[in-house]
Amino acid sequence: MTGQKKRGDDMGFQISTKNKIILILAGSVMLSMAVGFSRNMQDNRITGISRPEAGQTKEVQINAYTSEGEDPYPVNVKLSSRSYTDEEITELLEKADMELEETVKGSNPDLEHVSTKLELKNTYAGGLVKAEWSSSDYETVSFDGTVSNEDFDEDESRYVALPVRLSMGERFKDSIVEVTVTAPVQDETGRYVKEIKNAIDEQDAKHSGDDTVPLPEAVEGREIYFKTKDEEISPLIFIPMGIAGAVCVWFYEKQKLQRLERERCDALSGDYAALSSKLSLLCGAGMTVFAAWRNVAEGYLKDRKAGLARKRESYEKMNEALEMMNNGMSETEAYTRFGEACGVREYKKLGAYLSEYVKKGTGDLKKLLQNEARESFVRQKASVKVRAEEAGTRLLFPMMLMLGVVMAIVLLPAAKSFVM
Repeated sequence: MTGQKKRGDDMGFQISTKNKIILILAGSVMLSMAVGFSRNMQDNRITGISRPEAGQTKEVQINAYTSEGEDPYPVNVKLSSRSYTDEEITELLEKADMELEETVKGSNPDLEHVSTKLELKNTYAGGLVKAEWSSSDYETVSFDGTVSNEDFDEDESRYVALPVRLSMGERFKDSIVEVTVTAPVQDETGRYVKEIKNAIDEQDAKHSGDDTVPLPEAVEGREIYFKTKDEEISPLIFIPMGIAGAVCVWFYEKQKLQRLERERCDALSGDYAALSSKLSLLCGAGMTVFAAWRNVAEGYLKDRKAGLARKRESYEKMNEALEMMNNGMSETEAYTRFGEACGVREYKKLGAYLSEYVKKGTGDLKKLLQNEARESFVRQKASVKVRAEEAGTRLLFPMMLMLGVVMAIVLLPAAKSFVM
């Protein structure tokens, strides 16, 4: 009867798993059909196509339908940006010239004191007007506005002209932006770094024929020494590294303790059915509770010494309780401590049962232990079933991922057609 029930439970679990798979596959097929149906029902007629931005082209694929209900005619349409009147072009060129004057200085205070990069844009007026820049001194100001003034003396300045052609189609307008490049604004640190570099350059020129360039020992009367940058790692960096490592170790040890405690409880629960069955059989054969307890505990020790059994915490706790009783502790207290030491609900209940029976001597202990063993077998079977279902649930994630990919493949073309 038990074997038939087990086969029935296994069959039920397999049917449940198959139902989940069938449900997911059916859902994906129904979703695909729904999207296809909604696409056919959607009346997404268009009466016009928006043009691209200035200077760009746009290629659009559309389907043409006739009133006779024939199959659609696929058409590829290539559009250019809109054309402007002469008045509009003149206005846009003027607008670009004004925008250029406002933005070209970048973060500099004005064009007479330029020490950082200029903002030389490629387009103005919302991208409608193109700009082509050049420079009278590319070594000082490049075509993209980069300023090279690192070698300037503190009071040095240099004039640079930046011709620019603003164009829109065939029309254009030429302008010249005049700037004065000055030395970079430096604080005391920056100034001293520059002096150190100059001193090293002097040593380089003086010892150009040597394999090694000697570094200066003093700059501006201040003694200095040098280290490679790799040696200047701050020792404070190891403090956050240590904190992070400690947090990681704490989480790891916490997870490890939780895992070990879970495995311990599972092992104790797994042993409970056999342990309670042994006590039930021995007490039913006429042994006292203490004699049955000693028989099970000592039998486990003999099997351990003979290499027939591996270490089991439940039986180890039984031997500890037996040793306490041999040293004079009362049976009731020893059984109670046994249950508390195991820390699992079944063992606490067993310790309470045995303690109560020894204290009062009432009740059918054999029947009580048999019921405990039977309930333990049922719980153990239910636990195995739950673990199997959890394993099946973990497989749902990759299946849902695959469903998401299928949905993306189906919905993206539909979304694109709606946008058009």
